[in-house]
Amino acid sequence: MYLSRNFKRILTAAFILVTLIGCGAERRGRYVEVAELSYPGDYWQPSGVAINDEDTVAVADISEMSVVHLFDGSGVLYATIGRMGKEPGELFVPVDAAFGPDGNLYVAEFGTKRVSVFEPDGVFLRVFGEDVLETPFGVAAGAGDTVYVVNADPPELLVFGTGGEIKDRWGERLGLVGPEDVAYRDGRLAVVDSAGGRVIVTDGDGNVLHEVVPLGDPAPMPVEAAWEPEGRLFVLARGRANEEERALVSCVLVYDEDGKLLERVDVDLPSPGALAVDSHGGIFIADGPAHSVKVYARREVEG
Repeated sequence: MYLSRNFKRILTAAFILVTLIGCGAERRGRYVEVAELSYPGDYWQPSGVAINDEDTVAVADISEMSVVHLFDGSGVLYATIGRMGKEPGELFVPVDAAFGPDGNLYVAEFGTKRVSVFEPDGVFLRVFGEDVLETPFGVAAGAGDTVYVVNADPPELLVFGTGGEIKDRWGERLGLVGPEDVAYRDGRLAVVDSAGGRVIVTDGDGNVLHEVVPLGDPAPMPVEAAWEPEGRLFVLARGRANEEERALVSCVLVYDEDGKLLERVDVDLPSPGALAVDSHGGIFIADGPAHSVKVYARREVEG
């Protein structure tokens, strides 16, 4: 089911180029791999990663367990939320998770086409979206109990209110082709339109502020985005092979608040699919098929 995040879509060549950069750029970020989340079980398949301001890490696991694992700031697993099932409080193919300003955890379930909400300690609160979501891939919780959910097909971003009612739909408005993720921080949204090859940055009302477009030969596909507390935008881009070179080069691109590229970080994972950033700028990247969540941190490099 992890491969559901790689739906074949028709790629568009018409988009606004605000930032032109790819994984093949010469400038490299000064990040190195420093750790890997230690999962004590026999098997897991991480599909989504979320981190709150206390550096609690939530990992959505779409293996046969269908749960969300909680790790503390030291990377120690201390709790598991949910169990496989379709009843309220259970989870079925949880593809993404997000912490809200209220501290609650929002989980997008591909298998039940809904969003489940839990308190920070794992107590189940409610579900919503069952009647309108078709292919939920990404979720983000905004201010005022607003929740944003990416629907891959039809391509749109659904805006939900406090009680789970739909407040708006952003599809044609943003020109979405194949969105896979959404991230929220301090009144800003980053909508990852993977099939469109871009990340659209909007305000909380859906007004476009700018776009970033990874380029290369071939162009890498943006798959996930995350905001750092200081306002920087991190974009995970998965490499693609061309006819001459079989090697896949994936990376994380780091932008400032205006969409200017600051640096890039090469990622040594075969199929990176989820991204989160902690309060110190540490990068967490999940690779479902590799059964791994790796952590990258900045290290000072002379010169």
